[in-house]
Amino acid sequence: MQKSYWESRWIKDKTGFHASKPEVALEEFWNYEPKDGFLNVAVPLCGKTMDMIWLAEKGHSVIGIEFIKKACEDFFTESHSLTGAPEVQVFPRGIRYSSPNINVQLIQGDYLKLISGDILQNPVSLLYDRAALVALPPALRKAYIKQHLQLFPDLKEILLITFVYDTSIMQGPPFSIPDDEVRSLFKNDFRPEVLKRENIIDQSEKYQRMGLQEMTKVSWRLKRK
Repeated sequence: MQKSYWESRWIKDKTGFHASKPEVALEEFWNYEPKDGFLNVAVPLCGKTMDMIWLAEKGHSVIGIEFIKKACEDFFTESHSLTGAPEVQVFPRGIRYSSPNINVQLIQGDYLKLISGDILQNPVSLLYDRAALVALPPALRKAYIKQHLQLFPDLKEILLITFVYDTSIMQGPPFSIPDDEVRSLFKNDFRPEVLKRENIIDQSEKYQRMGLQEMTKVSWRLKRK
């Protein structure tokens, strides 16, 4: 999708993809402990998700990456009681927002154009993808996944959420990504494992009105080979 599309969504507050509480799959499947070497967590295309607060409260150092400036600013405005006013640093490829109170840092910039030196918290061993891959059209997905290892060479595991539905009824975003495509996208560097598969259409009147009878949410754990 074009940046202008997402900027328009944020300006008009059309952010139905934003959840006001932590993702259920995160609470169910996140079993990593900072003391076991899983300290730094990357959250690409993070928006203003409260999942970053949840991860920080678990003891992780969180690096969110988001190319919409308003999303970064909204995160700190709406979470001010926890994060405090961010320290802001401009660098060649974006803007870095750092919370003085909790271990959350946001980088506002194009994920595909960042370099590893922009990630001050490296080594990053974990990546959490709740709504990033499913927001990208097919043409960008391989480059997005390749960039994971360019930015985070020490990446060990990914917790990923995808959706599968009838694309003759809806085109996305969020885009439908079949299991075979997920396995193909990650096959060179990761071993994909399905953790859970559930039909969540009852949770969305919007998608029911569009005619969908089934929308399968798939939670994945991907381990580095």
